[in-house]
Amino acid sequence: MRKFERRRHVRYFAAYLRTPPRQYSSADTTRLSLVHFCLQALDILGCLPGDGPETCGEVGSGDVYIDRGPIVEWIYSLQTLPVRSVDEASERIRGGGFKGGTYLGPIDDGDGGNGASHPRHPYDHSHLAMTYVAICSLRALGDDLSRVDAEAVLGTIRSLQREDGSFDAVSATADGGSDLEEGEARDLRFMYTAIATWYLLTRAGCSGGPATKEIDAEGDDRTIR
Repeated sequence: MRKFERRRHVRYFAAYLRTPPRQYSSADTTRLSLVHFCLQALDILGCLPGDGPETCGEVGSGDVYIDRGPIVEWIYSLQTLPVRSVDEASERIRGGGFKGGTYLGPIDDGDGGNGASHPRHPYDHSHLAMTYVAICSLRALGDDLSRVDAEAVLGTIRSLQREDGSFDAVSATADGGSDLEEGEARDLRFMYTAIATWYLLTRAGCSGGPATKEIDAEGDDRTIR
């Protein structure tokens, strides 16, 4: 039986983390998910942060070196600006979370949130799965999630839940509406990512604020059954 070549696997995922092959160009709108899989693999291989604040670790003679700082900053640059609307009953938040890649719109350049100094791009909105992998990746990198707009993310998750307990995957378009057709992209994958993201944020001590209602757990149960 061949020996598991850990060092080669570390090099493989570290290389994909830096520069994916051109064959992956069509997946640029979901690049965050590729980063997530590489980071989780490196974590399993024991190459993500220990005590050092700047680096994720070294392997062998030090030829594999991953700087966690730029990765964390890139992930935060994909955080989207929420759309808020108020009706007679409550305030509704949509669009909070993370998008899948820089291809989808301007990134946060430190001016207070992406979109603060840029017009909103029609496809510059959050996605449940991308928000989930962003939170998981940040935690794997040792980030404390203090820069996540938890109120916007949790409020968006709640607004994406349908009456039957299922969740839409995509939050808001430029006008604050949904670009989904009825029944599109609404299955257990997105229920999983919604519940997992809610759990990760609330477990980390993040609050959705007084305007954020709890997700409908009974509706989730009905949908699964």
